[in-house]
Amino acid sequence: MTITAAPRRPADEPVSDRPAPGEPSECAPSAAFASRPWRNWMQRHLEVPIQATLFRLPGGGRLVELGCGRGIALAPLAHRCRPDFLIGIDTDTDAVDIASATLTIAGLAGQVILGDICRLPLADRSVRLVVDFGTCYHVDDPAAAITEVERVLEPGGIFVHETLLAQRLAHPRRGAVVELPWGAAPALTISQRAVLWSTRKKTPTNADVGGHETNRRRHTVALPRNRHRDHSCRER
Repeated sequence: MTITAAPRRPADEPVSDRPAPGEPSECAPSAAFASRPWRNWMQRHLEVPIQATLFRLPGGGRLVELGCGRGIALAPLAHRCRPDFLIGIDTDTDAVDIASATLTIAGLAGQVILGDICRLPLADRSVRLVVDFGTCYHVDDPAAAITEVERVLEPGGIFVHETLLAQRLAHPRRGAVVELPWGAAPALTISQRAVLWSTRKKTPTNADVGGHETNRRRHTVALPRNRHRDHSCRER
């Protein structure tokens, strides 16, 4: 099958181009995670359906998966949550290429970006739902990662993440896995707990009420086209 390149995204699409090409990541995962068929099957057929049903995840808006890898969960998330636009982010070039092809083949309206979850290439308050299957636990600066989640979520937006117990069960030999530093993102307040997963809702901040951009450092250097995959696909 030949996959043709989709047209570039419209200029008003709230996905900015950060960080600079070739710039080393400040928040890359500390170790690569191999693709495991059993894990992929569980994510596609168990985790995503259970999360969507149990937490009644919101539809519409923009949905972001952190550390999307080869895009195993992207199509199930799209089908269960029905976002208006789907975004996957990962630091692995080959995985981004595969996930991009997955979106194209599935005909999903979305985009897969080679990027750093500690400097998300997304506008403030532009995302309704962020999903993380454990990536935040395995970056060098988890505080920066969850602070970025807080920044990009709209008021009332939801962050779905694995619990510490889930991480310890999934990676028993990876050493001491510690709780995420939630104090770095005080606007993300616990909403629901379900043993292996939790949700946090973003409460409005002063920046949200005033409509001002945050003072965090912005990165606006454009990425090369072969590092930024766009998909202006048909709606479901």
